Amino acid sequence: MIDAATCEAALAASPHVTDHVAACADLLATHRRLSEDAKFATFDEVQDYIDLTCVIIIVACAALAAGLTMGVTSLESSELRVIVRTGTAKEKGQASKLLPLVERRPHHQVLVTLLLCNSLANEALPIFVDKLAPTWAAVLFSVVFVLVFGEILPSAIFTGPSQLRMAALCAPLVKCVLAMFSPITYPISLLLDHYLPEEDDCESSDEIVARVEVERELAQLRGRPAPFTADESNLVRGVMALRRTTVADVYVPLKRVATVSASAPLTLETLQALRDAGHSRIPLRWSQTPGDWKDFILVKELVGCSPDPSITLSQTGRALRTPHWVSLDQSLPEVLDLFQQGQSHVAFVSANPQRSASCRVHDRETLAVGIVTLEDVVEELITEEIYDEDDRRIAKRVVGNFILRKWFGRSAVLQRATLSGRRASLEKGSVSPPSRRGSVRGRLRASSQHEASVASTVGRALRRLGSQSSTAGERTRLVVDEGADVV
Repeated sequence: MIDAATCEAALAASPHVTDHVAACADLLATHRRLSEDAKFATFDEVQDYIDLTCVIIIVACAALAAGLTMGVTSLESSELRVIVRTGTAKEKGQASKLLPLVERRPHHQVLVTLLLCNSLANEALPIFVDKLAPTWAAVLFSVVFVLVFGEILPSAIFTGPSQLRMAALCAPLVKCVLAMFSPITYPISLLLDHYLPEEDDCESSDEIVARVEVERELAQLRGRPAPFTADESNLVRGVMALRRTTVADVYVPLKRVATVSASAPLTLETLQALRDAGHSRIPLRWSQTPGDWKDFILVKELVGCSPDPSITLSQTGRALRTPHWVSLDQSLPEVLDLFQQGQSHVAFVSANPQRSASCRVHDRETLAVGIVTLEDVVEELITEEIYDEDDRRIAKRVVGNFILRKWFGRSAVLQRATLSGRRASLEKGSVSPPSRRGSVRGRLRASSQHEASVASTVGRALRRLGSQSSTAGERTRLVVDEGADVV
């Protein structure tokens, strides 16, 4: 190592140096400082401990700022409000503390403040690290130690399972920092909110349905019980799609509605025909014009009534009911609100429901074009068909006739109808049994056996069909006696 005498002797011969002693003192001081920077701190002085304490505090501040940046700003207002309503008592308290921060205005102020704190800590750290270690060690410390313990680990901890608890614990500290740096961060946040406005985090109905399906898929992939059953998932899908479904999507058209004449006498045959129709409510037909309806018969009110040919169905006051009138473009929630009023569970469909409900004589605009019932709305709601006993009974007959027609032609269907009529007549005793001779009895017997076989096969198919859920787009309505007039 060069000393002061040697330095002065070397500089004395130089014509460019006027003060040899001062120049040598500066050179020796610089050399000594550079030699000290290349060594680690020995902690022989109090200043080394102060520098180390400052490094620890700065790293902790940087870690806290980085963790809160991820932990607080990643929280959604909708998620916190759900926790406030459905969480435990502790979770509700934690979410209540965080809601003011997440919904704070300007929206970007929390983000800007935490990023500012993190930047200040990262910039101040080299000042103290350089005093404790050589340059290469300081760079290595900043890259490895600060990256792992000041960025990665805090972000993982604050976004992990304890995110809500950790963020709630630090909420008072974040509020203090917000107040401290508000003169700087508030104007910046206003500009960011103006040019980068907050997106609406409300979910659409399709997103809610997709979330339910995704939850079921994730539960299946992870091998845990599904939070929603298949029926609950279908119910959510039906509810979300209900407001987009109109009467035109579900109503029963005019040609498929069974009606009864308003002038039909209250005879035993009429009562039996109403019973055999299999409907609880049947529209009254006031003329031969299709759709000339004003009210309907509530069939259960006629149970126990004594036949009286002098009375027509239009005069059975307690059995008559006034329906609602709806239009084709009316939404199903509106129709459901009408049904909830208790007046009727049947609504007639027309082009002008207001006029249809008030006019005495129908014209083209006020004639009914079909009906919609509470059952139709409920089926859309649960996205499944509702079958009752009559649906199955008549479905067997319809499908059986179809199969007979396809396999044996129209004559087989006529033979089946003839056989049924003869059996009914035999039971009443009004028709004598057919002759045992000839081929007619053999054909009827074969048709009867085939009918029983087809009915059994169709019954099994319908039972299997009824046990399966059908989607809203693939449902098939089984209609009893489409377009048939009861009386």
